[in-house]
Amino acid sequence: MPNCLYMDAAWQPELRLRAIVINYQTSRQALESMHSIRPLVLSSLLAISIGLPALSVEKGEVSIAAPGAGSQPTATHAAAPAAPIRKTWIKVGAGRSDFLVFAKPESGYAGRISGNDDIVVIGTQGAVLSVDNQKPVLHDGAVLITSRRGNIRLTTKIATITIPQGATVLVDRVPSTYSVMVAMVSGSAAQEVVASSKRGHQSFNLKPGQEVTFSEANREASVRSFDRAALRPEVNQLVQNSRITSAPLRLLGEEGSEFRCSGPDTVFLRSGEVFMQVPDKVVIQTPVADVVGAKSAVLDVDADADYVRLKAFSGPGHAMLLAGDRTLNVAPGEEFMASSHDLSDTDVYVPDGVARRRDERVKLTEKLFGAHCEFSMVSFFNAAPYVQPLKKATTGDDKVMLDKVLKTAASLFTVTQGHGAYRSVSRITRKRTNPGNRHQSGGSA
Repeated sequence: MPNCLYMDAAWQPELRLRAIVINYQTSRQALESMHSIRPLVLSSLLAISIGLPALSVEKGEVSIAAPGAGSQPTATHAAAPAAPIRKTWIKVGAGRSDFLVFAKPESGYAGRISGNDDIVVIGTQGAVLSVDNQKPVLHDGAVLITSRRGNIRLTTKIATITIPQGATVLVDRVPSTYSVMVAMVSGSAAQEVVASSKRGHQSFNLKPGQEVTFSEANREASVRSFDRAALRPEVNQLVQNSRITSAPLRLLGEEGSEFRCSGPDTVFLRSGEVFMQVPDKVVIQTPVADVVGAKSAVLDVDADADYVRLKAFSGPGHAMLLAGDRTLNVAPGEEFMASSHDLSDTDVYVPDGVARRRDERVKLTEKLFGAHCEFSMVSFFNAAPYVQPLKKATTGDDKVMLDKVLKTAASLFTVTQGHGAYRSVSRITRKRTNPGNRHQSGGSA
């Protein structure tokens, strides 16, 4: 068979994505296997010796070693019990797109957050960390952060924390009490963690074994000895075990989107659109229907008060829409929409710049209507502003994911090129409604 050069009507040079030359046989094989993202390779993490409790690695797990233990294997602790998830909505603002959602206990990330830094961050279940304009921000929950290279500056709504290289710091943000606790868990005697209040204009230099709590209710903070016994149970377990057994959910959100971690391996998307790389199975709840992303899935979910739209970028078997008692498998390059009202062309071909074709309508349940179509993956990456950080591919995982998605797109183009032309509607800012929450309610962060 002759080689086929993959091209798309929506292809633009500024994507910096190379055209992929594949032969027909390879395309069919690639289509059958369907590339998926590579999970975080946790076994590559390095042990850190910082004088007091240090991070060590054994068989792909990162854990806290006792003082003097160096890189020797540590005792295995029981997994932290599932903690109640606080009801805090995270709203995606301008300049804020890239999120790490710690949807299960002992999930963590190792690598770069911004610039040339290198960190290990482990979070309690329900913790949410984002990168706003190249700066890490903690929105909810507790995280244990170790700086392996460079000084890390972490921001919360109440305080800013500067973590020197080699130090390990516990930061616990509790939006419901408008407080942030900062503790220097370990580091050398000469090191100091700088914790500053944003509103009270207070600044403290913490030594190892010291903590400070900033609160909007009490503007007069003071340094005291780190008291582990006073920590919430799940935070105490985080400090005691402090090992990575899974990766957090990577999520990029459109400005204005609202979501939260609503339970173990569960995210509620109240309104907006999010693109995600799923390390483990995850359920995305919406006001209309739920989405299930299998391990290693790459998918995009768009939701509002009366509809949910699911796009699959990997698979097969990676993306499912649960509509009533029906489970709808969505294949790579396909989009399925469920709505509480009958769907028209303007509902399917929305003004988001994504090219679609071959749409079909279906009645899902007595109260739910559905629409299915094919979409161009390349047009999505050109049109969606919230996934633009992926085009820079600053990390190895992003490069691997993007390359596999493009190979999948090339395979699909080869075997579906007889399906007709795509059509799209230029992207505009769409008005979102406030759908409330069919699962539970809560305040905003």
